[in-house]
Amino acid sequence: SKIYGITDTLYQMLFSYILLPEKTEKEPFQNTYTNKSVNRNFEPFTKKEDVIVDINLADTTEFKSIKGIGSAFSKRIVKYRESLGGFISIEQLKEVYGINNELFNNIKPFIKISNKNPNLININNVDLESLKKHPYIDWNLAKTIVAYRNSHGNYKDVDDIKQIHLVTDEIYTKIAPYLTVK
Repeated sequence: SKIYGITDTLYQMLFSYILLPEKTEKEPFQNTYTNKSVNRNFEPFTKKEDVIVDINLADTTEFKSIKGIGSAFSKRIVKYRESLGGFISIEQLKEVYGINNELFNNIKPFIKISNKNPNLININNVDLESLKKHPYIDWNLAKTIVAYRNSHGNYKDVDDIKQIHLVTDEIYTKIAPYLTVK
């Protein structure tokens, strides 16, 4: 009633809602929570078994079962595998965006590679657009491979691409397992 702006009529309307410490009785605290066991069937925590994942056959769910691989990494691995045509070495996982040496060393014990036969690209009949989609073959190299084939005829062996000036020993080692002439 001593607050500025509160009229006597407003005070009378609010009076029944006002609790002041002198007017309230101190009641002892009653714990309404009972610690009685409610019918809950909790299973004790069990550590997941370590799973070995085949990187050429696994889907994103299987990759996520490896500690350190979440949704983003599993999607990237599968996408990269599809663009490559399959992995031929476990070391190729390092080429997936975001997988550094530390992460690779942590997940290496949980991965294996069983099928080392990737999808092959026939360099005698592939077009430029399809060839440049491979991660190891850039536009210039794809253009040169097709141009060499057009000017010299079909390749007789995959080794024939070494005749192209852009194909170094390092590039040849990377792309040769993915190429065929049949």
